[in-house]
Amino acid sequence: MTPTYSSSATWFKAVLPNLNYTTSSGKSSGKSSGKSSGKSSGKSSGKILDLIRSNPQITIPEMAEHIGVSTRAVEKIFLS
Repeated sequence: MTPTYSSSATWFKAVLPNLNYTTSSGKSSGKSSGKSSGKSSGKSSGKILDLIRSNPQITIPEMAEHIGVSTRAVEKIFLS
């Protein structure tokens, strides 16, 4: 995979391959497995959104403490 670029008068877009993700053949597939641990619930996501709405300056450790999960769990919710 090679990077692709496009632009207009008002925007610029660059799509870069994830070189850290390779298939067993050593080639980058650009695909996700689509699998999730299933441990993150929609309730946690909703609670995090509510916390951010009420305090846009809230930190990840503060969010984790409010909803009773680890900081890593909050980070995973942002990545999902």
